[in-house]
Formats: sequence, structure tokens, C-alpha cells
Amino acid sequence: MNTRRRVGDAVRERLTFDSPLHEPRVAAVLGIALGMAFTICFVTGVVSHLVQDPGGWFHWPSRPAGLYRFTQGLHVATGIASIPLLLAKLWVVYPKLFSWPPVESVAHAIERMMLVPLIGGGLLLVFTGLGNINLYRPWDFSFRSGHYAAAWVAMGALVVHVAAKWVTTRSSFARAPARLEPEPESRVEHPPDGLDRRSFLTTVFATSALLTLVTVGQTFAPLRRLALLAPRRPDVGP
Repeated sequence: MNTRRRVGDAVRERLTFDSPLHEPRVAAVLGIALGMAFTICFVTGVVSHLVQDPGGWFHWPSRPAGLYRFTQGLHVATGIASIPLLLAKLWVVYPKLFSWPPVESVAHAIERMMLVPLIGGGLLLVFTGLGNINLYRPWDFSFRSGHYAAAWVAMGALVVHVAAKWVTTRSSFARAPARLEPEPESRVEHPPDGLDRRSFLTTVFATSALLTLVTVGQTFAPLRRLALLAPRRPDVGP
């Protein structure tokens, strides 16, 4: 036990995470936004898979004619918007990877194991999706089957993660009258260096909104002139 404590103390001395942004409330806000984005992508992705390989029970309506265009435009736009959310979320929570002891119970071990398919699956989905819409496929497997399988793996891990973090997320938004170790307000809301919590979240969400604005015009005609980074332009051909 003493050896483990010495190792843990050495790790904490070498790795200092003094930013007030590495805290549960920021992680909870980003986690909710990212969970919503991934859910939208998952549902619209399953729709696309069923349209291309319909079972006997599935029938895609012929009207409205642009329904599939809308669902897949939403899929691509939400996937692109999730990139800043995913990167920010990983940055906020990565100090927990160095917590000591690494496993505190069986439930905690399962929770940490689920991070592998959750993070790996999320990064794989974003990378392959972004590469596919730009016709860049530096992998040997089928994009369609690989992307679809990774989506189910990532969403399954996400469900387990949400269940494990439900209490932590709820308590992060609860207005408790007191905390065991309250942080000074000047440190939480107005750190001496870098962004405060509100500015950080505003920057992340503004970046997601900006990426959406300059890409969604490929599907949403009124914003076509702003689609500077759109991989496909319906008004440019052939």
C-alpha cells in the first residue's frame, strides 16, 4: 500500500492539472452536448443503413422527396459539429486517467474499461466520417460496414458511461448549499491565466456553430453562400 501511495504521489508531482476547467461541471456540460450529437448521428446513420439495406419490415416513404437529403445532411452537420465538443471533452477529463489508485472497485473498473470503446469508437467515427465526406479513405476496411459497427460499439459504451456518471452529472448541476472542499470563486470563475469556465464553453460551442455554418450550406440552401468548407456543393458541377 505504501508503495502504491508513493507511486501515486510521484505521478501527481510530475503531472500538475491546475486548470480550474478540469472539473465535473464543465465535463458534464460537454458530455451532455456530445451525447446529444452522437445520438443524432447514430439515429440518422441507422436510417441511412436501413434505406440502403432495408429489411422486410422497413419501408422508406417516397414523400417528402428531400427527406433522405435532410436526414443525412443532419448526420454530416452534427458529426462535424461534434469534433470540437469531443476534443474539448477529452481535454477536460484527461487528468482522470492519472488518478490513483487507477481502480477503486469492480464498478469503477468496468467504467474505466468502457472508456476504451467509447473514446476509441468516437475518434474512429469522427475520423472515418470526416475522411469519407472528403473522399479521403486511407484504410483498408469498408467504410460503410466499419463506420456502422463502430457506431454500435461507441453507443453501447456511451450508454454504460452515462449510467455510471449519472449521479456525478446530476450532482454537478445541483445547487448544493455546501461542498466538502469548496473552491474559491476567484479560482473557479476567474482563473489568473487562460479562459474561465463560461468563456471556455462559449468558445467550444461557438467553434461547433461556426463549423456547422460553413458546411451545412451543402444541404440547407439558404446558407449555400456560406458553405466555404462544405465537401460537396450542389450548385457546382458536374
